[in-house]
Amino acid sequence: MEPRLQRLPLPANEKRLQQLVLMLLKLDRLLELKLTPRGIEVKRGVEPDEPVVPETIVELGRGMEPPSPDVDFLLKHLPLMESLDFDLDRHPLTTLVVLMARVRTRGLCPAGWFVAEGDQLDEFLGQDEGTLPGELLAVPVHYVPSDQLPKGKLLLVGSTTGHAIDAVYGVGADIGGVT
Repeated sequence: MEPRLQRLPLPANEKRLQQLVLMLLKLDRLLELKLTPRGIEVKRGVEPDEPVVPETIVELGRGMEPPSPDVDFLLKHLPLMESLDFDLDRHPLTTLVVLMARVRTRGLCPAGWFVAEGDQLDEFLGQDEGTLPGELLAVPVHYVPSDQLPKGKLLLVGSTTGHAIDAVYGVGADIGGVT
């Protein structure tokens, strides 16, 4: 592992600067962070093939939003994935809270819920059919084809950046026998 430096341009606005600095502070093996008139200097201990600053954070600093990941790719490349034990007596809200806690316990940010297209999430949450929430507990919900994620399953992924494209952990739950 060697210390390396990378300079990022200053973001266009104060809100983006705050977001960027918070993400940089969460990077492991951070040695130094400087805010200068020429940009943000980040010094980290990294492996030879590892970037000093992940590309998603660089893109966010430039004002771009990272793309949503392809679920097939995401599921095949998650280093760690778990599943909650099925419990008919567990309340749906408790299920969501436990999933969020599992992600946060690992020091990660909840980055995206994934569920098969349809009204199964609405049914699980006791909502009217067709509600299809775009966010759940302030985390984006991604509706994907059932060939990518089986019906009746809900997956929450976590990442260091808060974006699903950088997910390193996933935890799933059975949300019931939706027909």
